[in-house]
Amino acid sequence: MTTAASAARSLGWWSRHADIALYRAKDNGRDRAACFSIDMAAEIEQRRQIEMDLIDAIERKQLTLSYQPLVSSADNRIAGAEALLRWRHPVRGDISPAVFVPIAEAAGLMPALGAFVLARAFEEAKRWPSIEVSINLSPVQFRHMDLIGLLKRLLREHAIDARRI
Repeated sequence: MTTAASAARSLGWWSRHADIALYRAKDNGRDRAACFSIDMAAEIEQRRQIEMDLIDAIERKQLTLSYQPLVSSADNRIAGAEALLRWRHPVRGDISPAVFVPIAEAAGLMPALGAFVLARAFEEAKRWPSIEVSINLSPVQFRHMDLIGLLKRLLREHAIDARRI
């Protein structure tokens, strides 16, 4: 390898490490500095891999909703349910929404992920006509999708009373 090629390769390596440290410093707030570490690179790679796997999981509809019952204290009956997004990764096992939702938000995947959750929750709410269903929304969904239009369409499509959602 020529000296120039070796120098260029080394510069690229240093540049990638500097970028990783820069993004870590920005994540920690304004006017911060950070020194690169191998752990930073591993964390970035893991986030990137989860992002790629999440794109695949959304496309293949591999995410599921679980429902936390809301029980009335007056008569001890189920009055509602909260839809909770779950992801069982084929290799990594269960991945917490606390891990994958922030990655989805940062990667611009929330419109697709949010639409998936809403559509699935409405579809499943049809099976429980006497209970309310709570669905958590990301602030990103309010900024990056026609949320009102989607909700109106889902209400019509599934013939659900809006007061139940």
